[in-house]
Amino acid sequence: MKHYFRHILMSLVLLAGGLLLASCNLQRESSPTPTRGDLLKPSTPTPTTVLLPGVPDEPPVATTPPPPTSGELELHFTDAMTQKECSAHFPFDIVAEGGARILSGSGILDCQSEIEQCGEGVCLLYHSKHYLDASVAGIIHPATTDFPDGFLEANLAGTYTLTQYWTNVPPESFVLYTEDNPSVFTGSDIIQLNFNFAEGATEELNNQAGQFPWVFTLHLY
Repeated sequence: MKHYFRHILMSLVLLAGGLLLASCNLQRESSPTPTRGDLLKPSTPTPTTVLLPGVPDEPPVATTPPPPTSGELELHFTDAMTQKECSAHFPFDIVAEGGARILSGSGILDCQSEIEQCGEGVCLLYHSKHYLDASVAGIIHPATTDFPDGFLEANLAGTYTLTQYWTNVPPESFVLYTEDNPSVFTGSDIIQLNFNFAEGATEELNNQAGQFPWVFTLHLY
């Protein structure tokens, strides 16, 4: 009996050894031995997709530009006799004073022009000179329905001089006004100007019938 059990035990041991050997052989066949090149080859990581939370679009912030702190009144007009254009600039500063916005400045108009005038076989040279040394003062009123950008009430005060005469006068000819004895008109006055307080606003001033208007343009900086 003992020999019989020993025989069975030995058979089981041999069977287990055979199964283990077969398992090792299958593992070798299914898992090839890595080469030196495989060991040195860097591994490629698997790409990973990361989902970030969405950032909501923020509406643009409306910004209000600062109010202008300076500017100028630009003057243009045409001399009636010579048909030449005259121009001048009257710069000013804008400051806050007592809860109001006021402006002050000054400028000079100095325009000279000439033209040849011929008649009865004689040609004379006519000269005209416009000169104005003026100060600018004004106040900026709040916006209204008629003036959505505000209302500028300005005064241009100074002394204006118009000088006229002829030259190249032949000895046998006579003219009333010469370079030594010109016609000079001088007057002091205050020119009242009203503007919509916006860049490029204009105001026209008609001096006399038949004369070209003085056109003032407002510039803000």
